[in-house]
Amino acid sequence: MKVKNRTIHVVGINSFEFEELSPTIKSLLKNIENVAIPESYFDQIKIWFKQSLEYKKLFSSGSNNDLIKWLKNNQNDVVLISRGDPLWFGIGRILLEHFPQEELFFYPSITCVQLAFKKLKKPWQDVKCISIHGRETDELIKSLKARKYNLAIIPDPKKNNIKLIRRNLLELQIDNF
Repeated sequence: MKVKNRTIHVVGINSFEFEELSPTIKSLLKNIENVAIPESYFDQIKIWFKQSLEYKKLFSSGSNNDLIKWLKNNQNDVVLISRGDPLWFGIGRILLEHFPQEELFFYPSITCVQLAFKKLKKPWQDVKCISIHGRETDELIKSLKARKYNLAIIPDPKKNNIKLIRRNLLELQIDNF
C-alpha cells in the first residue's frame, strides 16, 4: 500500500480580496488546515480566516529558512501564499531546492510585470526582467549601462528600493533615457 505524501500548494495572489480568488484556490484555503503567509501581508490575509481561525494553523515569517523548517516539520497538506507567479523570481525556486517536485503544486497568478504592462498598454515580449529583491544589483547596473530599452525592475522594498534605482539612473546619466 502506497503512503500518501503531503502536498504543498503554492498559491500566487495579486489581490488581498478573497472574492477575487478562483474557486479552486478558495476550496484549498477552506479545506486545508495549515496555511503559510508571508509576513509582509499576514494582516491582510488572516482576515480571510476570521470565521474559521480556531481551525487554522497560520504560519508567518520573513525568513525563508524558518519557512523551510516549518514545512519540513509539518507532515500535513499546506497552502503557501506567495505573490504573482511563485516560479518567477519567487519562492518556487527555493521550495524546489528543498522538496520533491511531486510534493509541490503551483497555482500562479498574474505577475507585477504583467500588471504594469497592462496599465501601460504595451506588449512585453521583448522585456528584460531583473529582480533586485533579495539580490545584488550587479545585473541591474550591467543592463542599465547597456541601455536596454525594455527593462522591468522588481525592487526590494527593504533594501534595493526605488530610491536606489533612481540614484543609479542619475549616476549613469540615463534618468531621461
